[in-house]
Amino acid sequence: MDETDSMGSDATWRPLKVCFIGNTNNYPFLIASAMQRMGHSVTMLLDRPESLHRPDGRYVDVDLSSHGWLRDLSGCITPERWRLSHCDELTPARLNQHDLIVAKGVGPTLIDRCNTPVFALLTGSDLTHLADPSSVRALWSDLSPRIGWVRACLAAVLHARLVARQRQTISRALGVSYFVAGVVPKADQLLDGMGIGPSRRVSFMLSDVDHIAPAPWHAGRNRLRVFNVARLNWRLPKPAHLSELDMKGTDVLLKGFAMFVHRHGGGAELVLVRKGVDVQATEMEVEQLGIGQHVTWLDEMSQAEVFDQYALADVVVEQLSTSYVGMGGLDAMASGRPVIANTRPDAPARELLDNSPVLHATTPNDICGHLEALTRSVAFRRELGERSRHYVEYRHSPSAAARRILALLTPGNAPLTGHAA
Repeated sequence: MDETDSMGSDATWRPLKVCFIGNTNNYPFLIASAMQRMGHSVTMLLDRPESLHRPDGRYVDVDLSSHGWLRDLSGCITPERWRLSHCDELTPARLNQHDLIVAKGVGPTLIDRCNTPVFALLTGSDLTHLADPSSVRALWSDLSPRIGWVRACLAAVLHARLVARQRQTISRALGVSYFVAGVVPKADQLLDGMGIGPSRRVSFMLSDVDHIAPAPWHAGRNRLRVFNVARLNWRLPKPAHLSELDMKGTDVLLKGFAMFVHRHGGGAELVLVRKGVDVQATEMEVEQLGIGQHVTWLDEMSQAEVFDQYALADVVVEQLSTSYVGMGGLDAMASGRPVIANTRPDAPARELLDNSPVLHATTPNDICGHLEALTRSVAFRRELGERSRHYVEYRHSPSAAARRILALLTPGNAPLTGHAA
């Protein structure tokens, strides 16, 4: 039984009006699509012009002109995103017509004047930077040597106003999504400080199982193709505007890959994408490690092209730093590919690890060992890929996340009701 059938079987059910706003890439679009399949009326307000942050950049078959529920507001929002030009879609009167607003990125700041119930779908710096009062001083310290004291003060004042609005909306949210408690201690402290207790905190990780099919394997390949899906953010101390989750531990991958190729005389190709704050430093590290001839560089690409890279890869590497497997790794698993990542076995929430087929790694030795095992056995690669697909189908579907969000509007799991027709 699909979502529409199961929801429609309840005679008291009515479709809800749901609005998604903020950074609408990845999670929001998948959850919004799942809610549509359930029979709800969904509007998605796109606030960013970059293809990474838009569903039409992620899916080649999404055309905004033919999807009336996708509305482009990027021209109404300043590049700094701390204030708006005139925009009818974001007036309190328009926003209050919805039953629920799902806000991500700077979305909470854009809806601070409306009374509609809000679910804060937070995934990184939208909490640990945009909702952190200490980020104001960090931003000023970062900018003042580069742009001057006066301009840095102005930027800090405007950022402080954004932080206040972000915190105000998150504090009143009926639910907040973030990593499970224990993965990012700073985030736990911020949420606790805003009064977000366990009853309002929701955690889920999504894989795009609705759009990604298991990819066929490439027979007869001489070298193991290793695709790094994580952004190239790894040098410490981290920039002020990035959260702990934005740091990906690329240096661990580079050193482990170098150990493997030097030990085995080649046998692998590492594919890196020029995206992240440490692209130039990564290029230098590649040369210093003597692995340039084994590294293939790709320019920043659309999400659709990333899907193609999963299909071409033998193994995908995700973050090796402080978080857990992100959506890039889970999407690679949906493609039926083995994934290497830091699975955070030290995190208190054991549900992160239950039956996970991810190859855990935090050191160069871990990387080298996994590449050796994957190189020795094609059967092992395929078996691990099949387990990965089954795992994300069962644990990380967008439909399950959509149901968890909507359930917050229905205390005691009462039937969902929306605006009267």
